[in-house]
Amino acid sequence: MTDNSTAEVPALLDDLARAGVRLRLAADDRIEVIAPKGALTPALRERLTRHKPELVGWLGSSRERREPARELPVVRADEANLYEPFAPSDLQTSFIMGGREGFEYWVRPHQYMEYDLAEADPGRLEKALNRELEHQRRNLVVVRDDLRLQTVRDPAPARIEVYDVRGEDTEGLRAHIDRVRDEMKRREPVHDRWPWVDMRLSLLPDGSAKLHYNNNNLFSDAPATLRFIDTVLRRYDDPGYAPPELEISYRDCVLALAELEESPLGQASRTYWTDRIAGWPGAPEIPLAQGADPRRRSRLERRELLFPPEVWASVKEKAAARGLTTTNVLCAVHAEVLAYWSGSRHFLLNNMITHRLPLHPQMGEVFGNFASLYPLEVDWRHDEAFEDRALRLQKQVLDDVEHVYWSGVKVLQALNQHRRTPGKAVCPFAVGSALFVGGAERPVDSLLETPQTLIDCEFWDLKDGSLWVIWDVIEDMFPAGLIDAMQEAYRSIVLRLAAGDEAWRERAFAPLPDDQTERVAALNAPAGEPPAGLLHDALAHRAAEAPERP
Repeated sequence: MTDNSTAEVPALLDDLARAGVRLRLAADDRIEVIAPKGALTPALRERLTRHKPELVGWLGSSRERREPARELPVVRADEANLYEPFAPSDLQTSFIMGGREGFEYWVRPHQYMEYDLAEADPGRLEKALNRELEHQRRNLVVVRDDLRLQTVRDPAPARIEVYDVRGEDTEGLRAHIDRVRDEMKRREPVHDRWPWVDMRLSLLPDGSAKLHYNNNNLFSDAPATLRFIDTVLRRYDDPGYAPPELEISYRDCVLALAELEESPLGQASRTYWTDRIAGWPGAPEIPLAQGADPRRRSRLERRELLFPPEVWASVKEKAAARGLTTTNVLCAVHAEVLAYWSGSRHFLLNNMITHRLPLHPQMGEVFGNFASLYPLEVDWRHDEAFEDRALRLQKQVLDDVEHVYWSGVKVLQALNQHRRTPGKAVCPFAVGSALFVGGAERPVDSLLETPQTLIDCEFWDLKDGSLWVIWDVIEDMFPAGLIDAMQEAYRSIVLRLAAGDEAWRERAFAPLPDDQTERVAALNAPAGEPPAGLLHDALAHRAAEAPERP
Protein backbone atom coordinates (compact mmCIF):
# COMPACT_ATOMS: atom_id res chain seq x y z
CA MET A 1 0.00 0.00 0.00
CA THR A 2 1.05 3.63 -0.49
CA ASP A 3 0.15 6.87 1.26
CA ASN A 4 -2.89 8.80 0.01
CA SER A 5 -0.85 11.43 -1.85
CA THR A 6 1.17 8.86 -3.80
CA ALA A 7 -1.90 6.69 -4.34
CA GLU A 8 -3.53 9.50 -6.34
CA VAL A 9 -0.72 9.53 -8.91
CA PRO A 10 -1.85 6.45 -10.94
CA ALA A 11 -5.39 7.84 -11.14
CA LEU A 12 -4.00 11.22 -12.25
CA LEU A 13 -1.84 9.53 -14.89
CA ASP A 14 -4.90 7.63 -16.16
CA ASP A 15 -6.89 10.87 -16.42
CA LEU A 16 -4.03 12.67 -18.20
CA ALA A 17 -3.70 9.80 -20.67
CA ARG A 18 -7.41 9.91 -21.44
CA ALA A 19 -7.09 13.64 -22.15
CA GLY A 20 -4.12 13.04 -24.48
CA VAL A 21 -1.71 14.81 -22.11
CA ARG A 22 1.85 13.49 -21.93
CA LEU A 23 4.47 14.24 -19.29
CA ARG A 24 8.23 14.21 -19.65
CA LEU A 25 10.80 14.58 -16.89
CA ALA A 26 13.47 17.08 -17.91
CA ALA A 27 16.56 18.34 -16.14
CA ASP A 28 16.34 19.81 -12.62
CA ASP A 29 13.15 17.84 -11.86
CA ARG A 30 11.19 19.96 -14.32
CA ILE A 31 8.07 18.32 -15.75
CA GLU A 32 7.35 19.14 -19.38
CA VAL A 33 3.68 18.90 -20.36
CA ILE A 34 2.67 18.18 -23.97
CA ALA A 35 -1.07 18.50 -24.52
CA PRO A 36 -3.54 19.08 -27.37
CA LYS A 37 -5.17 22.49 -27.34
CA GLY A 38 -7.77 22.71 -24.58
CA ALA A 39 -6.94 19.28 -23.12
CA LEU A 40 -5.24 20.57 -19.98
CA THR A 41 -8.24 21.78 -17.99
CA PRO A 42 -7.86 23.98 -14.87
CA ALA A 43 -8.73 20.95 -12.72
CA LEU A 44 -5.98 18.81 -14.30
CA ARG A 45 -3.52 21.70 -14.07
CA GLU A 46 -4.28 22.08 -10.34
CA ARG A 47 -3.76 18.35 -9.73
CA LEU A 48 -0.47 18.44 -11.64
CA THR A 49 0.77 21.28 -9.46
CA ARG A 50 -0.42 19.65 -6.25
CA HIS A 51 1.20 16.30 -6.99
CA LYS A 52 4.39 17.50 -8.66
CA PRO A 53 6.76 15.92 -6.07
CA GLU A 54 5.06 12.52 -6.37
CA LEU A 55 5.00 12.76 -10.19
CA VAL A 56 8.74 13.56 -10.25
CA GLY A 57 9.41 10.49 -8.14
CA TRP A 58 7.13 8.33 -10.31
CA LEU A 59 8.62 9.47 -13.61
CA GLY A 60 12.18 9.26 -12.31
CA SER A 61 11.86 5.81 -10.74
CA SER A 62 11.57 3.91 -14.00
CA ARG A 63 14.66 5.25 -15.75
CA GLU A 64 17.84 7.27 -15.53
CA ARG A 65 17.51 10.97 -16.24
CA ARG A 66 17.84 11.77 -19.92
CA GLU A 67 20.77 13.93 -20.97
CA PRO A 68 19.89 17.25 -22.66
CA ALA A 69 21.65 16.10 -25.84
CA ARG A 70 19.21 13.19 -26.09
CA GLU A 71 15.98 15.18 -26.19
CA LEU A 72 13.30 14.29 -28.71
CA PRO A 73 13.40 15.88 -32.16
CA VAL A 74 10.62 18.08 -33.51
CA VAL A 75 8.51 17.15 -36.54
CA ARG A 76 9.02 19.75 -39.25
CA ALA A 77 6.74 20.15 -42.25
CA ASP A 78 8.34 19.33 -45.61
CA GLU A 79 5.71 20.54 -48.06
CA ALA A 80 8.15 20.51 -51.01
CA ASN A 81 8.60 16.72 -50.74
CA LEU A 82 5.09 15.79 -49.66
CA TYR A 83 4.52 13.53 -52.69
CA GLU A 84 7.94 11.87 -52.66
CA PRO A 85 7.80 8.13 -51.80
CA PHE A 86 8.91 7.18 -48.30
CA ALA A 87 9.47 4.02 -46.29
CA PRO A 88 6.50 2.81 -44.24
CA SER A 89 6.79 2.38 -40.51
CA ASP A 90 8.07 -1.02 -39.41
CA LEU A 91 4.62 -2.00 -38.18
CA GLN A 92 3.14 -1.14 -41.57
CA THR A 93 5.83 -3.23 -43.26
CA SER A 94 5.00 -6.16 -40.99
CA PHE A 95 1.28 -5.70 -41.73
CA ILE A 96 1.95 -5.68 -45.49
CA MET A 97 4.05 -8.83 -45.25
CA GLY A 98 1.76 -10.45 -42.68
CA GLY A 99 -1.12 -10.17 -45.14
CA ARG A 100 0.58 -12.57 -47.56
CA GLU A 101 0.41 -16.34 -47.75
CA GLY A 102 3.36 -18.16 -46.18
CA PHE A 103 3.28 -16.24 -42.93
CA GLU A 104 1.59 -17.58 -39.81
CA TYR A 105 -1.99 -16.36 -39.28
CA TRP A 106 -1.93 -14.09 -42.32
CA VAL A 107 -4.65 -11.53 -43.11
CA ARG A 108 -4.74 -7.90 -44.19
CA PRO A 109 -5.40 -5.75 -41.11
CA HIS A 110 -8.83 -4.16 -40.94
CA GLN A 111 -11.57 -3.36 -38.46
CA TYR A 112 -15.34 -3.42 -38.97
CA MET A 113 -17.48 -1.06 -36.88
CA GLU A 114 -21.21 -0.49 -36.94
CA TYR A 115 -23.10 2.33 -35.24
CA ASP A 116 -26.78 3.20 -34.85
CA LEU A 117 -27.74 6.74 -35.93
CA ALA A 118 -30.99 8.39 -34.90
CA GLU A 119 -31.35 9.73 -38.45
CA ALA A 120 -29.15 10.20 -41.51
CA ASP A 121 -29.19 12.23 -44.70
CA PRO A 122 -26.88 10.28 -47.07
CA GLY A 123 -25.84 13.33 -49.11
CA ARG A 124 -25.08 15.40 -46.03
CA LEU A 125 -23.10 12.54 -44.46
CA GLU A 126 -21.05 12.09 -47.64
CA LYS A 127 -20.22 15.81 -47.64
CA ALA A 128 -19.14 15.56 -43.98
CA LEU A 129 -16.94 12.56 -44.83
CA ASN A 130 -15.22 14.35 -47.67
CA ARG A 131 -14.73 17.55 -45.70
CA GLU A 132 -12.81 15.56 -43.10
CA LEU A 133 -10.83 13.74 -45.81
CA GLU A 134 -9.97 17.12 -47.30
CA HIS A 135 -8.77 18.25 -43.86
CA GLN A 136 -6.59 15.10 -43.66
CA ARG A 137 -5.54 15.16 -47.34
CA ARG A 138 -1.79 15.28 -46.54
CA ASN A 139 -2.15 12.07 -44.54
CA LEU A 140 -3.84 9.91 -47.18
CA VAL A 141 -1.25 7.47 -48.51
CA VAL A 142 -1.10 4.27 -50.58
CA VAL A 143 1.39 1.41 -50.88
CA ARG A 144 3.40 1.37 -54.12
CA ASP A 145 4.65 -1.74 -55.94
CA ASP A 146 8.08 -1.24 -54.32
CA LEU A 147 6.34 -1.36 -50.88
CA ARG A 148 7.05 2.32 -50.22
CA LEU A 149 4.29 4.73 -49.26
CA GLN A 150 3.24 7.74 -51.28
CA THR A 151 0.87 10.57 -50.39
CA VAL A 152 -2.13 10.66 -52.71
CA ARG A 153 -2.08 13.69 -54.99
CA ASP A 154 -5.56 15.27 -55.35
CA PRO A 155 -7.49 12.37 -53.74
CA ALA A 156 -10.84 11.73 -55.38
CA PRO A 157 -13.95 12.15 -53.21
CA ALA A 158 -15.04 9.05 -51.31
CA ARG A 159 -18.52 7.71 -51.92
CA ILE A 160 -20.92 6.26 -49.35
CA GLU A 161 -22.85 3.22 -50.56
CA VAL A 162 -26.47 3.58 -49.44
CA TYR A 163 -28.90 0.70 -48.82
CA ASP A 164 -32.53 1.82 -48.68
CA VAL A 165 -34.28 -0.94 -46.73
CA ARG A 166 -37.06 1.25 -45.33
CA GLY A 167 -39.65 -0.98 -46.97
CA GLU A 168 -38.34 -4.28 -45.56
CA ASP A 169 -40.16 -6.30 -42.90
CA THR A 170 -38.37 -7.48 -39.76
CA GLU A 171 -37.06 -10.69 -41.35
CA GLY A 172 -35.85 -8.92 -44.49
CA LEU A 173 -34.17 -6.22 -42.43
CA ARG A 174 -32.36 -8.79 -40.29
CA ALA A 175 -31.19 -10.64 -43.41
CA HIS A 176 -29.88 -7.40 -44.96
CA ILE A 177 -27.90 -6.38 -41.87
CA ASP A 178 -26.40 -9.87 -41.50
CA ARG A 179 -25.43 -9.85 -45.18
CA VAL A 180 -23.65 -6.46 -44.94
CA ARG A 181 -21.88 -7.46 -41.72
CA ASP A 182 -20.69 -10.78 -43.10
CA GLU A 183 -19.36 -9.16 -46.26
CA MET A 184 -17.59 -6.24 -44.60
CA LYS A 185 -16.14 -8.23 -41.68
CA ARG A 186 -14.10 -10.36 -44.08
CA ARG A 187 -13.47 -7.71 -46.71
CA GLU A 188 -9.77 -6.87 -46.77
CA PRO A 189 -9.46 -3.22 -47.88
CA VAL A 190 -7.20 -2.29 -50.78
CA HIS A 191 -3.96 -0.56 -49.86
CA ASP A 192 -2.42 0.12 -53.26
CA ARG A 193 -4.93 2.70 -54.49
CA TRP A 194 -7.30 5.39 -53.30
CA PRO A 195 -9.99 5.43 -52.03
CA TRP A 196 -9.53 2.78 -49.33
CA VAL A 197 -12.24 4.29 -47.10
CA ASP A 198 -15.30 2.00 -47.04
CA MET A 199 -18.30 3.70 -45.39
CA ARG A 200 -21.86 2.49 -46.01
CA LEU A 201 -25.28 3.50 -44.74
CA SER A 202 -28.45 1.45 -44.24
CA LEU A 203 -31.66 3.52 -44.10
CA LEU A 204 -34.09 1.71 -41.77
CA PRO A 205 -37.92 1.64 -41.67
CA ASP A 206 -38.26 3.72 -38.47
CA GLY A 207 -36.27 6.64 -39.94
CA SER A 208 -33.03 5.69 -38.16
CA ALA A 209 -29.93 4.37 -39.90
CA LYS A 210 -26.94 2.09 -39.46
CA LEU A 211 -23.45 3.30 -40.24
CA HIS A 212 -21.13 0.53 -41.46
CA TYR A 213 -17.41 1.29 -41.60
CA ASN A 214 -14.56 -1.02 -42.58
CA ASN A 215 -11.34 0.62 -41.46
CA ASN A 216 -8.00 -0.04 -43.16
CA ASN A 217 -5.74 -0.59 -40.14
CA LEU A 218 -2.65 -0.37 -42.31
CA PHE A 219 -3.23 3.38 -42.50
CA SER A 220 -4.98 4.15 -39.21
CA ASP A 221 -4.54 3.19 -35.57
CA ALA A 222 -7.33 3.08 -32.95
CA PRO A 223 -7.10 6.73 -31.80
CA ALA A 224 -7.04 7.97 -35.41
CA THR A 225 -9.98 5.79 -36.40
CA LEU A 226 -12.21 6.89 -33.53
CA ARG A 227 -11.25 10.54 -33.99
CA PHE A 228 -12.00 10.23 -37.73
CA ILE A 229 -15.50 8.76 -37.23
CA ASP A 230 -16.31 11.19 -34.40
CA THR A 231 -15.20 14.16 -36.52
CA VAL A 232 -17.20 13.04 -39.57
CA LEU A 233 -20.31 12.80 -37.38
CA ARG A 234 -19.50 16.17 -35.78
CA ARG A 235 -19.20 17.73 -39.24
CA TYR A 236 -22.56 16.14 -40.10
CA ASP A 237 -24.20 17.71 -37.05
CA ASP A 238 -22.35 21.04 -37.51
CA PRO A 239 -21.50 21.71 -41.18
CA GLY A 240 -19.75 24.93 -40.13
CA TYR A 241 -17.21 23.15 -37.92
CA ALA A 242 -13.72 24.17 -39.06
CA PRO A 243 -10.73 22.95 -37.01
CA PRO A 244 -7.29 24.56 -37.52
CA GLU A 245 -5.33 23.37 -40.56
CA LEU A 246 -2.81 20.60 -39.88
CA GLU A 247 0.76 21.85 -40.09
CA ILE A 248 2.39 18.44 -40.52
CA SER A 249 1.76 15.33 -42.60
CA TYR A 250 1.94 11.62 -41.87
CA ARG A 251 5.07 11.51 -44.05
CA ASP A 252 6.72 14.17 -41.86
CA CYS A 253 5.93 12.15 -38.72
CA VAL A 254 7.16 8.79 -40.07
CA LEU A 255 10.45 10.31 -41.25
CA ALA A 256 10.96 12.03 -37.88
CA LEU A 257 10.39 8.73 -36.06
CA ALA A 258 12.84 6.97 -38.40
CA GLU A 259 15.40 9.70 -37.69
CA LEU A 260 14.81 9.22 -33.97
CA GLU A 261 15.77 5.54 -34.28
CA GLU A 262 19.25 6.52 -35.48
CA SER A 263 19.75 9.11 -32.73
CA PRO A 264 21.62 8.37 -29.46
CA LEU A 265 18.23 7.96 -27.79
CA GLY A 266 17.13 5.42 -30.42
CA GLN A 267 20.37 3.47 -30.20
CA ALA A 268 20.10 3.38 -26.40
CA SER A 269 16.65 1.84 -26.84
CA ARG A 270 18.09 -0.67 -29.29
CA THR A 271 20.67 -1.73 -26.72
CA TYR A 272 18.00 -2.01 -24.02
CA TRP A 273 16.00 -4.49 -26.12
CA THR A 274 18.70 -6.52 -27.87
CA ASP A 275 20.68 -7.07 -24.66
CA ARG A 276 17.65 -8.88 -23.19
CA ILE A 277 16.79 -11.14 -26.15
CA ALA A 278 18.94 -14.12 -25.18
CA GLY A 279 17.17 -14.45 -21.83
CA TRP A 280 13.63 -14.11 -23.09
CA PRO A 281 11.09 -16.94 -22.79
CA GLY A 282 8.68 -17.98 -25.53
CA ALA A 283 5.01 -17.19 -25.94
CA PRO A 284 2.55 -18.82 -23.49
CA GLU A 285 1.89 -22.40 -24.61
CA ILE A 286 -1.90 -22.31 -24.70
CA PRO A 287 -3.16 -25.71 -25.94
CA LEU A 288 -4.04 -25.68 -29.65
CA ALA A 289 -6.58 -27.84 -31.44
CA GLN A 290 -5.28 -31.03 -32.98
CA GLY A 291 -4.32 -30.45 -36.63
CA ALA A 292 -4.60 -26.64 -36.36
CA ASP A 293 -2.78 -25.04 -39.31
CA PRO A 294 -1.09 -21.71 -38.47
CA ARG A 295 -0.27 -20.96 -42.13
CA ARG A 296 -3.78 -20.59 -43.47
CA ARG A 297 -5.74 -17.36 -43.73
CA SER A 298 -6.53 -16.03 -40.27
CA ARG A 299 -10.21 -15.83 -39.35
CA LEU A 300 -10.70 -13.97 -36.11
CA GLU A 301 -13.97 -13.85 -34.20
CA ARG A 302 -14.92 -11.21 -31.64
CA ARG A 303 -15.80 -11.91 -28.00
CA GLU A 304 -16.73 -9.14 -25.58
CA LEU A 305 -16.89 -8.64 -21.82
CA LEU A 306 -18.76 -5.64 -20.38
CA PHE A 307 -18.26 -4.56 -16.77
CA PRO A 308 -20.78 -2.08 -15.32
CA PRO A 309 -19.67 1.36 -14.09
CA GLU A 310 -19.78 0.46 -10.38
CA VAL A 311 -17.51 -2.57 -10.91
CA TRP A 312 -15.03 -0.63 -13.04
CA ALA A 313 -15.01 2.30 -10.60
CA SER A 314 -14.21 -0.07 -7.72
CA VAL A 315 -11.32 -1.67 -9.64
CA LYS A 316 -9.91 1.79 -10.44
CA GLU A 317 -10.17 2.90 -6.82
CA LYS A 318 -8.47 -0.23 -5.47
CA ALA A 319 -5.78 -0.08 -8.17
CA ALA A 320 -4.93 3.54 -7.35
CA ALA A 321 -4.67 2.70 -3.64
CA ARG A 322 -1.93 0.23 -4.56
CA GLY A 323 0.00 2.54 -6.87
CA LEU A 324 -1.23 0.69 -9.96
CA THR A 325 -2.61 2.14 -13.19
CA THR A 326 -5.76 0.54 -14.56
CA THR A 327 -3.96 -0.43 -17.76
CA ASN A 328 -1.41 -2.48 -15.84
CA VAL A 329 -4.05 -4.11 -13.64
CA LEU A 330 -5.95 -5.33 -16.72
CA CYS A 331 -2.71 -6.48 -18.36
CA ALA A 332 -1.94 -8.44 -15.19
CA VAL A 333 -5.40 -10.07 -15.22
CA HIS A 334 -4.84 -11.12 -18.82
CA ALA A 335 -1.39 -12.50 -17.93
CA GLU A 336 -2.94 -14.38 -15.00
CA VAL A 337 -5.41 -16.13 -17.30
CA LEU A 338 -2.77 -17.02 -19.91
CA ALA A 339 -0.39 -18.27 -17.20
CA TYR A 340 -3.07 -20.56 -15.74
CA TRP A 341 -4.10 -22.18 -19.02
CA SER A 342 -0.62 -22.43 -20.49
CA GLY A 343 1.12 -23.66 -17.35
CA SER A 344 3.79 -21.04 -18.15
CA ARG A 345 4.98 -18.66 -15.45
CA HIS A 346 7.45 -16.83 -17.67
CA PHE A 347 6.41 -15.82 -21.20
CA LEU A 348 6.16 -13.02 -23.78
CA LEU A 349 3.12 -11.03 -24.82
CA ASN A 350 2.87 -8.50 -27.64
CA ASN A 351 2.16 -5.14 -26.02
CA MET A 352 0.64 -2.44 -28.23
CA ILE A 353 2.29 0.91 -27.47
CA THR A 354 1.55 4.10 -29.34
CA HIS A 355 4.33 5.89 -31.20
CA ARG A 356 2.45 9.18 -31.07
CA LEU A 357 5.42 10.69 -29.29
CA PRO A 358 5.41 14.39 -28.27
CA LEU A 359 7.26 15.51 -31.39
CA HIS A 360 4.65 18.13 -32.36
CA PRO A 361 1.48 19.59 -30.72
CA GLN A 362 -0.65 18.17 -33.57
CA MET A 363 0.82 14.65 -33.47
CA GLY A 364 -2.42 13.32 -31.97
CA GLU A 365 -4.54 14.80 -34.77
CA VAL A 366 -2.74 13.21 -37.73
CA PHE A 367 -4.76 10.49 -39.48
CA GLY A 368 -2.25 7.64 -39.57
CA ASN A 369 -0.97 4.48 -37.93
CA PHE A 370 1.45 5.17 -35.08
CA ALA A 371 0.94 1.90 -33.22
CA SER A 372 3.89 -0.32 -32.40
CA LEU A 373 4.14 -3.81 -30.91
CA TYR A 374 6.80 -4.59 -28.32
CA PRO A 375 7.52 -7.87 -26.52
CA LEU A 376 6.36 -7.66 -22.90
CA GLU A 377 8.16 -10.06 -20.57
CA VAL A 378 5.75 -11.52 -18.01
CA ASP A 379 7.52 -13.06 -15.01
CA TRP A 380 5.03 -14.87 -12.79
CA ARG A 381 7.62 -17.21 -11.22
CA HIS A 382 7.63 -15.50 -7.83
CA ASP A 383 5.43 -16.69 -4.98
CA GLU A 384 3.70 -13.40 -4.22
CA ALA A 385 0.32 -11.72 -4.03
CA PHE A 386 -1.48 -10.66 -7.22
CA GLU A 387 -0.96 -6.98 -6.39
CA ASP A 388 2.80 -7.60 -6.20
CA ARG A 389 2.76 -9.47 -9.51
CA ALA A 390 0.88 -6.55 -11.05
CA LEU A 391 3.40 -4.07 -9.63
CA ARG A 392 6.24 -6.18 -11.03
CA LEU A 393 4.57 -6.15 -14.45
CA GLN A 394 3.94 -2.40 -14.19
CA LYS A 395 7.62 -1.76 -13.52
CA GLN A 396 8.49 -3.78 -16.62
CA VAL A 397 5.97 -1.82 -18.71
CA LEU A 398 7.30 1.51 -17.44
CA ASP A 399 10.86 0.46 -18.26
CA ASP A 400 9.76 -0.65 -21.74
CA VAL A 401 7.84 2.57 -22.42
CA GLU A 402 10.99 4.56 -21.73
CA HIS A 403 12.71 2.69 -24.58
CA VAL A 404 10.28 3.00 -27.49
CA TYR A 405 12.68 5.02 -29.63
CA TRP A 406 13.70 1.91 -31.56
CA SER A 407 10.99 0.07 -33.46
CA GLY A 408 9.16 -2.79 -31.75
CA VAL A 409 8.97 -4.65 -35.04
CA LYS A 410 12.77 -4.49 -35.28
CA VAL A 411 12.87 -6.00 -31.78
CA LEU A 412 10.64 -8.89 -32.91
CA GLN A 413 12.73 -9.35 -36.06
CA ALA A 414 15.90 -9.46 -33.96
CA LEU A 415 14.24 -12.08 -31.73
CA ASN A 416 13.33 -14.22 -34.75
CA GLN A 417 16.88 -13.89 -36.09
CA HIS A 418 18.31 -14.95 -32.74
CA ARG A 419 16.03 -17.99 -32.68
CA ARG A 420 16.38 -18.69 -36.42
CA THR A 421 12.60 -18.72 -36.90
CA PRO A 422 11.94 -16.36 -39.86
CA GLY A 423 8.26 -15.72 -40.59
CA LYS A 424 7.11 -17.09 -37.25
CA ALA A 425 4.53 -15.25 -35.17
CA VAL A 426 6.89 -15.01 -32.22
CA CYS A 427 4.27 -13.38 -29.95
CA PRO A 428 0.79 -14.28 -31.25
CA PHE A 429 -0.89 -13.18 -28.01
CA ALA A 430 -1.36 -9.40 -28.12
CA VAL A 431 -2.65 -7.02 -25.49
CA GLY A 432 -3.42 -3.34 -25.91
CA SER A 433 -4.93 -0.63 -23.76
CA ALA A 434 -7.18 1.96 -25.36
CA LEU A 435 -8.00 3.55 -22.00
CA PHE A 436 -5.96 6.60 -23.00
CA VAL A 437 -8.48 7.29 -25.77
CA GLY A 438 -11.06 8.32 -23.16
CA GLY A 439 -14.78 7.53 -23.08
CA ALA A 440 -15.60 5.76 -26.33
CA GLU A 441 -18.89 4.84 -27.97
CA ARG A 442 -19.29 1.08 -28.11
CA PRO A 443 -20.16 -0.05 -31.64
CA VAL A 444 -23.30 -2.11 -32.16
CA ASP A 445 -21.12 -4.70 -33.88
CA SER A 446 -17.39 -4.84 -34.53
CA LEU A 447 -14.42 -7.03 -35.41
CA LEU A 448 -10.66 -6.55 -35.69
CA GLU A 449 -8.49 -8.76 -37.91
CA THR A 450 -4.73 -8.43 -37.39
CA PRO A 451 -2.02 -10.64 -38.93
CA GLN A 452 0.08 -13.03 -36.83
CA THR A 453 -2.35 -12.95 -33.92
CA LEU A 454 -4.10 -15.81 -32.10
CA ILE A 455 -5.70 -13.77 -29.31
CA ASP A 456 -5.82 -9.97 -29.35
CA CYS A 457 -7.10 -8.45 -26.10
CA GLU A 458 -8.05 -4.76 -25.87
CA PHE A 459 -9.77 -2.76 -23.14
CA TRP A 460 -11.73 0.46 -23.51
CA ASP A 461 -13.41 3.04 -21.30
CA LEU A 462 -16.98 3.71 -22.44
CA LYS A 463 -18.83 7.01 -22.17
CA ASP A 464 -21.28 5.57 -19.60
CA GLY A 465 -18.42 4.61 -17.26
CA SER A 466 -18.37 0.91 -18.20
CA LEU A 467 -15.30 -1.14 -19.04
CA TRP A 468 -15.37 -2.90 -22.43
CA VAL A 469 -12.93 -5.79 -22.86
CA ILE A 470 -12.53 -7.27 -26.35
CA TRP A 471 -10.99 -10.58 -27.36
CA ASP A 472 -10.46 -11.16 -31.10
CA VAL A 473 -9.65 -14.86 -31.39
CA ILE A 474 -8.98 -17.45 -34.09
CA GLU A 475 -11.56 -19.75 -32.49
CA ASP A 476 -10.84 -22.92 -34.45
CA MET A 477 -7.16 -22.89 -33.47
CA PHE A 478 -8.16 -23.85 -29.92
CA PRO A 479 -9.94 -26.89 -28.43
CA ALA A 480 -13.68 -26.51 -28.01
CA GLY A 481 -14.61 -24.79 -24.76
CA LEU A 482 -11.12 -23.47 -23.97
CA ILE A 483 -11.75 -19.83 -24.90
CA ASP A 484 -15.09 -19.92 -23.05
CA ALA A 485 -13.32 -21.06 -19.90
CA MET A 486 -10.49 -18.52 -20.27
CA GLN A 487 -12.85 -15.62 -20.80
CA GLU A 488 -15.05 -16.61 -17.88
CA ALA A 489 -11.89 -16.73 -15.76
CA TYR A 490 -11.03 -13.19 -16.86
CA ARG A 491 -14.50 -12.05 -15.84
CA SER A 492 -14.36 -13.76 -12.45
CA ILE A 493 -10.94 -12.28 -11.57
CA VAL A 494 -12.02 -8.73 -12.44
CA LEU A 495 -15.22 -9.13 -10.38
CA ARG A 496 -13.24 -10.46 -7.42
CA LEU A 497 -10.78 -7.54 -7.63
CA ALA A 498 -13.73 -5.14 -7.62
CA ALA A 499 -15.43 -6.90 -4.70
CA GLY A 500 -12.74 -6.56 -2.04
CA ASP A 501 -9.12 -6.51 -0.96
CA GLU A 502 -8.75 -10.26 -0.49
CA ALA A 503 -8.38 -11.01 -4.20
CA TRP A 504 -5.50 -8.52 -4.49
CA ARG A 505 -3.61 -10.65 -1.96
CA GLU A 506 -4.37 -13.90 -3.80
CA ARG A 507 -1.15 -15.83 -4.39
CA ALA A 508 -2.61 -18.16 -7.03
CA PHE A 509 -6.01 -17.81 -8.65
CA ALA A 510 -7.68 -21.10 -9.59
CA PRO A 511 -10.21 -19.85 -12.13
CA LEU A 512 -11.30 -23.21 -13.56
CA PRO A 513 -15.07 -23.34 -14.17
CA ASP A 514 -17.07 -25.42 -11.67
CA ASP A 515 -17.96 -28.15 -14.18
CA GLN A 516 -14.30 -28.61 -15.13
CA THR A 517 -13.23 -28.57 -11.47
CA GLU A 518 -15.70 -31.37 -10.77
CA ARG A 519 -14.49 -33.31 -13.80
CA VAL A 520 -10.84 -33.04 -12.73
CA ALA A 521 -11.76 -34.19 -9.22
CA ALA A 522 -13.67 -37.18 -10.62
CA LEU A 523 -10.79 -38.19 -12.91
CA ASN A 524 -8.35 -38.04 -10.00
CA ALA A 525 -10.58 -39.83 -7.52
CA PRO A 526 -9.65 -43.48 -6.69
CA ALA A 527 -11.71 -46.16 -8.42
CA GLY A 528 -12.33 -47.97 -5.14
CA GLU A 529 -10.77 -48.79 -1.81
CA PRO A 530 -6.97 -49.12 -2.12
CA PRO A 531 -5.67 -52.70 -1.44
CA ALA A 532 -3.89 -53.44 1.83
CA GLY A 533 -0.11 -53.65 2.01
CA LEU A 534 2.63 -51.96 0.03
CA LEU A 535 2.76 -51.55 -3.74
CA HIS A 536 5.68 -53.97 -4.20
CA ASP A 537 4.36 -56.72 -1.88
CA ALA A 538 2.68 -58.61 -4.73
CA LEU A 539 5.82 -58.70 -6.90
CA ALA A 540 7.23 -62.00 -5.55
CA HIS A 541 3.81 -63.65 -5.67
CA ARG A 542 3.20 -62.63 -9.30
CA ALA A 543 6.70 -63.73 -10.32
CA ALA A 544 6.09 -67.15 -8.85
CA GLU A 545 2.74 -67.45 -10.65
CA ALA A 546 4.18 -66.58 -14.11
CA PRO A 547 7.97 -67.01 -14.12
CA GLU A 548 7.98 -67.09 -17.95
CA ARG A 549 6.78 -63.43 -18.11
CA PRO A 550 9.71 -61.32 -16.94
